[in-house]
Amino acid sequence: NNIKLIILSDGLDYYIRRVLKNYNLDDIEIYSNKLILYDNNKVKPQFPYYSPECSNFANCKGMQIKKLKSNSKISVFIGDAYSDRCAVESADVIFAKEDFYKYCREQKVTCFNFNNFDDILKVLKEKYPSGFHTC
Repeated sequence: NNIKLIILSDGLDYYIRRVLKNYNLDDIEIYSNKLILYDNNKVKPQFPYYSPECSNFANCKGMQIKKLKSNSKISVFIGDAYSDRCAVESADVIFAKEDFYKYCREQKVTCFNFNNFDDILKVLKEKYPSGFHTC
């Protein structure tokens, strides 16, 4: 559908890439923490997207959205974790579940609750009928 998908994660690229590869999705752009392997299987984490302004998280998703977002596009953010909180000020449309949904409601942030991606597609088709469609 020509919709750019980007993964923003406070997790590690090593396991994210493994999962994506298993589903032939390894061409998806990822902004996450890195796990560097060296010297006979020693590991070292790196945090290339850390921001001192967002010191609660190793990867500031709000900062990433601001950098990636173009003025003519709508940013849709889908989250379910504590580390998703810093994205609420930057995303145009937010889908939230579990503790992240509770947080959005407490902060009076407009969001849509979801259980699966079918729920998300339904809302996007209703809200943006000319901009989202499925095959």
